[in-house]
Amino acid sequence: MKKFIILVMVCSLILSACSPNKTIKRKIDSNKNKSKHSVVSKSSEKDKKSNNSNIEMQGFTPIGVKIVRYNEKELYSDAVFINSKIGWKAVYTDCAMFHQPALLYKTINGGKKWFLINSTKKSYPLMSKTGITFLDKQTGWVTTSTPRCGYVGLFRSLDGGTTWKYQHVDVPHKYKGWTLGTYPPVFFSKKDGILIGQEYKEKLLVYVTHDGGKAWKLIAKNSTSGKIKWDVHVNDENLLWTVIYDGVKWKSKDIYRWDKKR
Repeated sequence: MKKFIILVMVCSLILSACSPNKTIKRKIDSNKNKSKHSVVSKSSEKDKKSNNSNIEMQGFTPIGVKIVRYNEKELYSDAVFINSKIGWKAVYTDCAMFHQPALLYKTINGGKKWFLINSTKKSYPLMSKTGITFLDKQTGWVTTSTPRCGYVGLFRSLDGGTTWKYQHVDVPHKYKGWTLGTYPPVFFSKKDGILIGQEYKEKLLVYVTHDGGKAWKLIAKNSTSGKIKWDVHVNDENLLWTVIYDGVKWKSKDIYRWDKKR
């Protein structure tokens, strides 16, 4: 009888160790351990085709920075590449109450692998994002849109996206009542660029920089600052941007992508 009881107890222990709950827990723990690693695995050919089909927008800035925007069901992402190897990708969830959680990744091999470098739980801005851009390996900007009046949503990184800080841009008193959607800076050289804040259609604030984005100065419509002259027109309810830089004309319909016109 004692042998029978011992045998039953041993069998029970073996069965409990192999129960579905234990298996599920091990899988969850394994996934948790995997999530600690900040590498997104190499994309398969199937994944690449899927990503290409989810591209909402892509193009180039005047200095050749590649911009790609993806829309994948409940996830959205903005990717920016300064060359064929180095790029960043911000992955967002839906925005609620002007808050938008995000993860920021970096690649050094053209997007084959992505490394997690920041998030809205750290220094990446939580506010609703309008885009991201980088000028070089170290210097980049994230722009935001909020209902806060007289506020330019501009955040800058000087260490390749590892940390981000708000960059103050002055708004003149007569525009303090405007709620601005700020767009990523557009550079026409390593020093010269523009920054656009839009309240509604042609209610715009345009700033220029001549020192690589360290300082921004407001510039009036159809006026010139250094080598930069800008203008904007309404075309079929959309804005058509024109910037003449050093005698070369650039045009854009969305502020992100620019085409050279001769």
